[in-house]
Amino acid sequence: MPKLFRDIVGGDVPAENPLVNGSAAFVVLPGKTLVVDSHANAIGVTIQMFADESRAPQARPLDWKGAATVAIGLAAITSGLSAIPASGFFDRTVLGAMGVGAAFLMTFVAIEARSGNRAMMPLSLFGSRNFSGTNTLTLLLYFALGGALYFLPFGLIRLGGYSATQAGAALLPFALIMGFGASFAGALADRFGPRLSLTAGPLIAACGLALLAFADFGKSYWLGVFPAIGVLAIGMTVTVPPLTSTVMAAVGEAHAGIASGVNNAVARVAGLLAVAALGAVLFASFSHHFAGPGSANAALNAVLGGQADVAEEAIAAFDRALRTVMLVTALCAALGGVAGWWLIRPVGEVTAR
Repeated sequence: MPKLFRDIVGGDVPAENPLVNGSAAFVVLPGKTLVVDSHANAIGVTIQMFADESRAPQARPLDWKGAATVAIGLAAITSGLSAIPASGFFDRTVLGAMGVGAAFLMTFVAIEARSGNRAMMPLSLFGSRNFSGTNTLTLLLYFALGGALYFLPFGLIRLGGYSATQAGAALLPFALIMGFGASFAGALADRFGPRLSLTAGPLIAACGLALLAFADFGKSYWLGVFPAIGVLAIGMTVTVPPLTSTVMAAVGEAHAGIASGVNNAVARVAGLLAVAALGAVLFASFSHHFAGPGSANAALNAVLGGQADVAEEAIAAFDRALRTVMLVTALCAALGGVAGWWLIRPVGEVTAR
């Protein structure tokens, strides 16, 4: 099956297809967007199940128990985080969903530990310091990237007056820089080793996200948004090629495919959690700064839904809340750079077990 078709039906379109991302993200409210993504992923999974794929006779059976428990656990946690704006942080439904999600995730770890080499995510892989380090970096960096690219178009539209298509097109330099700079970044990592790239890249990306937190969306795109997008793209370009090669080399050739799959899953989970968790951060900050009449939840929905008759107090509160979210993403990306330096060993040292 062609990779582009898999990416589309699997729902993997945000960063790689900014025009699609910008145009489609505003068909529904943020709380509903996840439903659309879930349907797209369900269709993708169904098609891939019946696709004509190559098969190995010695392939292990699917880890259905592990897959089911991790899916339920992530769904419950995401549901709990998504319910915070409507129900509050300490609502019994929210706490119950979070508790159920945590229980299922702990069950998933127990199942994987008992399954050994038959597990969908063999825990023995994490015995490699480089494997653990690159996945920690991936979780932090893609959490930051996923959250920023999800909420930024709302800010461009509501605070900068962009149309949905213009907001999507504003991210085109990100894709272009990553596409044309990948080979250079790979050569850089080959010359100086992956540790330097996996430290400097996330720190550069953090600088780009911090610039977004202080950017004036009302200014010209080239003065307000483009510099921050460019710095963010450079940071991601420096990071991604050595990240992929390091995570696969960390566990040896025999487990390279599993290592790549786990790393891809970590990136997708990070993006999923970012939308839910940073949505809660956005709501908490908005509620703190909102001084207008009525419910903060209703006011935030009006802002995100693009309603015309929104009070100035709501717009000002959304401006501050969005900048808070961007600062949180910058912090996560910076922590990813720290993890890259601290956890990933230089080339020449023992990396895999």
